[in-house]
Amino acid sequence: MLGKKPAALKDVSLIDLIEAGQRENVRNLLKTLHAGDRTVQLEVQIRNGDQHRALLIARRTGRGARAPFIAFLVNLREVANLEDDRSELLDAIEHAAWEWRRTFDAVESPIVIVGLDAGVARINRAARMLVGKQYGEIVGRSLRDLPATEPWLSMIDLTESVQQRRSPSAKQVKDAQGRTLDLLAMLFNADDPSDERVIVIVWDVSALVDLQIRLEQQRTMATMGALVAGVAHEVRNPLFAISATVDAMEQASDPKLKEYFEVLREEIDRMTRLMQDLLAYGRPAAPVFSPVSVGEVIDTAVRNASSLASRQRVELKKTVRANPTI
Repeated sequence: MLGKKPAALKDVSLIDLIEAGQRENVRNLLKTLHAGDRTVQLEVQIRNGDQHRALLIARRTGRGARAPFIAFLVNLREVANLEDDRSELLDAIEHAAWEWRRTFDAVESPIVIVGLDAGVARINRAARMLVGKQYGEIVGRSLRDLPATEPWLSMIDLTESVQQRRSPSAKQVKDAQGRTLDLLAMLFNADDPSDERVIVIVWDVSALVDLQIRLEQQRTMATMGALVAGVAHEVRNPLFAISATVDAMEQASDPKLKEYFEVLREEIDRMTRLMQDLLAYGRPAAPVFSPVSVGEVIDTAVRNASSLASRQRVELKKTVRANPTI
């Protein structure tokens, strides 16, 4: 009907297609559409030299003054039954809009399409669940009207950055529930410099971040285990030499010093067990519990403290019931 190829219509507005005398009527028609009407129509004259009369039908596809609309030009000479065709056309528009919204809402990641001044042009079901509001409460309003929390605060900054720099931008934030969210913002229609809308996609990466933290902790533990095992291995050699020296000194010393050598040997054994535990770091064995004589524990403590008590001129005495165990 227009007699032009698609390339010739690329940067042509709807108003440019209409005869000059009817353009003001078309402007008023579109203002009426933005004011609240869902569907408007007007008979117009097309600028193609053939004086074609057409019916301009515009249908708003969403709610709010900023909601986009679909416009159709119907050649009146080719319409046999105008009312029937108009009804079918409106049904087709409604069905197409419904299918688009259904597909948009089926995306599991929250998606928000933002226009100038951070105005929300579109928002899918996942994003509505994230903010806790209905479609009509969000679309047509500014992101600044939403709760002053993440990810909405960062979404405003990303939108302004993308509109200014004309390049994608990303950010990672934590919301009030402690979830880690990745935000990616990019121009909605990068091929059209006049289109200022930005699409923002949100991903919940909490599980991935937790996994990365656990992996880092495991690497740290493995490094510490290797370090401790190396130290324990180096300490065992001097302990062996000390134990052998104590045995030799005991054989050449006064029998009265036997008690002190027993204390030294017990401490050497305790350090040896500690080194064995350090070597087993990262794979500790299950604890094994067994009854222990309280008298033996007290005797060990008295022997360990006897040397210090003698130097301080303190006499140690013990009183223990017969064979108590714990």
